Amino acid sequence: MTPVPFNQTQILGTMNSILSSPYDPIFWLNHSNVDRLWAEWQDRGHTGIDFYPAEGMPFGHNLHDPMWPWDGGLSMPVNLGEGDFPPLLPSFSENDAVTPFDTLDFRELGYTYDTLIEDDEDKDEPDRVLGSRRDDILAAGVTPGFDDFRDLVLTGPGDDRIEIIDAIGENLVYSGRGGDEVFAGTGDRIFGGQGDDRLDAASGGGNNRLIGRTGDDELIAGTNDRLFGGRGNDILSVGAGGDNLLTGGAGADTFSIAWCHTQYS
Repeated sequence: MTPVPFNQTQILGTMNSILSSPYDPIFWLNHSNVDRLWAEWQDRGHTGIDFYPAEGMPFGHNLHDPMWPWDGGLSMPVNLGEGDFPPLLPSFSENDAVTPFDTLDFRELGYTYDTLIEDDEDKDEPDRVLGSRRDDILAAGVTPGFDDFRDLVLTGPGDDRIEIIDAIGENLVYSGRGGDEVFAGTGDRIFGGQGDDRLDAASGGGNNRLIGRTGDDELIAGTNDRLFGGRGNDILSVGAGGDNLLTGGAGADTFSIAWCHTQYS
């Protein structure tokens, strides 16, 4: 993409940086309608797991990266300099930095649109449970909105603990960049984040999928579970339960397998 000449950036902006383009003046002019469309898109059941912020990158990539100017200038538009719009250098609290994760659920911003006011009983979509930037404990049947069945859980950058052992099942969990601990229930899909996570299905009802992704993760199977280590030096374990499938992925992985019917690769 050809950069916009500097004199035009004062009106049109740059529109050539994923993280900085929302600050362009032309974007501000259309903000109300863009935000309404974004809210309607989310209301149809789409979530952060649908994001492809960069070509060829995995789901959720860069969700927790600070946006400009909170990143200290790392995503500065190419034809602007710090003298034009000085970035916010690391003199502020990390908890005050704005990230794409902060806009995942428009309801968290405290408003809605008239096109979205309807009878929620007619909807068949997962409830969204969002963590914060701190260390959270999210428990099915205890945390508000976490009703045990087909919930979507997105954690923040802290060291979080997610408990869905006794849930009805079929939940989807995406952990953030901290060292998270997730206890699966029945038929759940658990995705680790960037940290060293512990994904545990040993006490669950089976038919879970645990995907470590990045980091040195520990994955524990129960019965009829599928474990995928991903990148990093992972530990994949299974106890007395059977009919599990363990796949290490990239890295120097360790398999700890009791006497049961288990496939591994």
